[in-house]
Amino acid sequence: MDILRDKKLIIGSMLSIAILFAVFLTTGYLGLPFYKVDRGDNLGCFIMLPVPECYSGRKITYLGKDAVGFDLKEETEVYAPFNGAFFEDETLYEDEETTIVADRFVRARFGILDTSSFIVFTGDHFPNVRGGGSVTAGETVAITNPAGDIIHETSSSNFVIYAEDYDLASLFR
Repeated sequence: MDILRDKKLIIGSMLSIAILFAVFLTTGYLGLPFYKVDRGDNLGCFIMLPVPECYSGRKITYLGKDAVGFDLKEETEVYAPFNGAFFEDETLYEDEETTIVADRFVRARFGILDTSSFIVFTGDHFPNVRGGGSVTAGETVAITNPAGDIIHETSSSNFVIYAEDYDLASLFR
């Protein structure tokens, strides 16, 4: 009889451990704060884009910088991430011998007042505010063009965001 009771104890213990393991695994994939699992490129919602597009970002490297690429549909609104200034970049590339100037709106940046920090986005768009002007967090500053070219071939992104002297991850919720 003692052997039968010991088998029940062992089976019960193994079942308890399996249930505990399943609970931890489930909470990790649900993203509960006390247990984190790397879930790939699920970065959260990017505050500069509307739902559901805000969740579609993929980590990429762009111009040697850590960036996030999106494949946005036409006429997606782009919002200001914070109070600051909005600038359209006409010069796409410049060195001692070559200067490439944009023939349409493809790159813009947000500056944080009184800092050297910028959030830069690259992608065909129509500006909604005047370049060099101040913007308020959440304000629509641009709308993506219907014929947006692929900016990053590997990820098929037509809209790319990167930061200069700023933590890009802080813009995901």
